Amino acid sequence: MTESPLVLVVDDEENFRDIISALLGASGFRVAVAANGEEALAHAEELKPDLIILDMKMPVMDGATAFTKIKEKDSLKDTKVLFLSSFGDPRAEARAADQHLAQEMGALDYINKTDLDTKLLPRIKEIFS
Repeated sequence: MTESPLVLVVDDEENFRDIISALLGASGFRVAVAANGEEALAHAEELKPDLIILDMKMPVMDGATAFTKIKEKDSLKDTKVLFLSSFGDPRAEARAADQHLAQEMGALDYINKTDLDTKLLPRIKEIFS
């Protein structure tokens, strides 16, 4: 029997970590959590997750910096990463810039937190199909 994929959920907001963890756990995924990019890097090195869901804007270390550091490590460079953001800036050009940055960096996708219930799980299932 094959173990289900391990997803590392990284977000500074505990409520979002809980919501995403519950959603993924109910769908059969194993879940680990981290509250910032620094914790994400440490957990990723230890756990070798199959996917990291990484919030863009966090204290201590933001998502873009964590992504870069993760991809610099030989043992993690092939780890799949999906960015998540609340699009804190209401301006369309700021949202587009964040999406472009995520795509340019090599993330699999960039999903708005307001779309968790409709886009996150289908996208994750697509990644592992």
